[in-house]
Amino acid sequence: MIGHVGPFMLRWYGVLFASGIIAGVWLGLREGRRKGLDIDRVQSLAMWAVAGGLVGARLFHVIDHWHAYASDPLRAFDVSSGGLAVYGGLLGGVGAGLVCGLRNGLPVWRLGDAAAPAMLLGQAIGRLACIPNGDVLGSRTNVPWAFVYTNPNSMVPAELLGVPTHPYAAYEILFHLVSPFGFPPPG
Repeated sequence: MIGHVGPFMLRWYGVLFASGIIAGVWLGLREGRRKGLDIDRVQSLAMWAVAGGLVGARLFHVIDHWHAYASDPLRAFDVSSGGLAVYGGLLGGVGAGLVCGLRNGLPVWRLGDAAAPAMLLGQAIGRLACIPNGDVLGSRTNVPWAFVYTNPNSMVPAELLGVPTHPYAAYEILFHLVSPFGFPPPG
């Protein structure tokens, strides 16, 4: 946690997650302009895609952890306690973006070309949020770059506190940052 004012808590996860969304939208708009898309329509689509992504991320999390929500389904609306799933975010965001793009007559393939690097950048920055939380862990390891979590308030299971683990979130961030710009396809 960064700090709080009254009931409002500012957490690293929220700041980094929001930064990922902002960076992704920025790059998507830049790429859309570069590809000759109607930028006003793309801005509208971006807002729908972000909303669809947030709803999808929460819905996927609730479904995936239904055992925690079954006895009190209204808890699904308590987003202050966390719970977003990237797969749901991708499905919800792409689905909302696709529907909005088709309804507004945007060329879907060019739109996808503009959105792909934006989603990778947003995911890379958003994944940074998982590092201080400790909610994405790799397997136990002895590599010198291992992450060792010691904070009992992190999301790390108690049996892995103090244990070196592969920094899965860092690996994923590197993959996202390199994949759209670097390596040519094999063959």
